[in-house]
Amino acid sequence: MTKRPTVHVTQVGGCKRKKYHEIMDKGKGMPPHFYGVKGTMCHKVIEKSIEKIKSSEPVEIDITYPNLLDTSKGRNKKVSKEVYQACLPEVESLMTKTDVWLETQEYDLNEFTSEETLEVVLDECVIKGTPDLYSNSTLIDFKSGKPVMRKEYIRQAAAYKWMLKRKKDIDITECHIIFFGGDEPVDKVIPALKLEEGLKQFFTDLREHLCTGRLVREGGVKDKYQFKCSNDFMCTMCNFRNICSGI
Repeated sequence: MTKRPTVHVTQVGGCKRKKYHEIMDKGKGMPPHFYGVKGTMCHKVIEKSIEKIKSSEPVEIDITYPNLLDTSKGRNKKVSKEVYQACLPEVESLMTKTDVWLETQEYDLNEFTSEETLEVVLDECVIKGTPDLYSNSTLIDFKSGKPVMRKEYIRQAAAYKWMLKRKKDIDITECHIIFFGGDEPVDKVIPALKLEEGLKQFFTDLREHLCTGRLVREGGVKDKYQFKCSNDFMCTMCNFRNICSGI
């Protein structure tokens, strides 16, 4: 029996050129980009800040290298101390904004689950995803960037909402994205209609993602130039940008 491929929610809808490189050039990627490292570090700070609120025991947030990254595996092994430290000013700024959000938000965080990885098995693949924060009715996703509601964010939130229903029979009625990239935290609600559209797009993009993977693995693609570089804001965080260059 053929093993089902595992697809992470954040991979769906990504650049086909990147997918090609992930399969064919696994070891040739550059270390994670500054923005990718910063995003990972910021999410860890938010996770620890929430844990600090929920815990009856003291929780220390150690931001010294490499404590906000898991450097034991994956691309994080390539993150230098210099890059890590270059991210710290923005991470420290986010810590202040996180404290502001935690002091003003109206939820009982003890009712929420944080950073739990979910898996949903389908006929063609296994979908994995890690919602930032969810309760029995509310889903919250955190973004370290500026408050711009990108279609990728809506698609991702819609997929998490669907996974929570499928895996845990949880009916999410509110989806929020909290942006920390401005002067202060910004809370944006995703309308129900947008979530419906986002879920349709997620499954359309998932089918395309799986089809692209099969084509590459089965030799149906001569070279990467059969796929056009997506050439969007995600290119700055792509670990294959050194062998793609947006051409």
